[in-house]
Amino acid sequence: MKLKFGIIITLIFSMALAMMPTEKAEAAMGRWDSLGKGCKVRVWVDAYTYTKKASSIDWYAQTNGKCGTLKYTARIAISEGYLEYQMKGSFSKRTPVKKFPLSKLRKEGPRRKDVTVDVLVSNPSKGIHGFVSSHDIIVNW
Repeated sequence: MKLKFGIIITLIFSMALAMMPTEKAEAAMGRWDSLGKGCKVRVWVDAYTYTKKASSIDWYAQTNGKCGTLKYTARIAISEGYLEYQMKGSFSKRTPVKKFPLSKLRKEGPRRKDVTVDVLVSNPSKGIHGFVSSHDIIVNW
């Protein structure tokens, strides 16, 4: 009898934990974009949707290792164009995780924005030049 009661309590507790909502964002890796000469690049962002509690879009760009050192300029694209804020640098395998603050985006207008992280990359010595985007992102506030 005690064993059955223990199993029932364990099942109820397990089901309750499984149904609890979490605040954890779902990370999303973009598709590989071919930029020529075997070079492929993709963009990762930390979520598909950002709530009003979110403070930044965390992202990084990654290569397949066949691009050499790429220079990049990254920015946030919105339907009206681009935010003024840009990040620049270079990488050969993967950038460190970078953060675009959402405070600047939230000053731009309506309560919801569909955005992407756009990254312009180039390696002139290898003749590589291209443009890579994250998946579409929804920012609410």
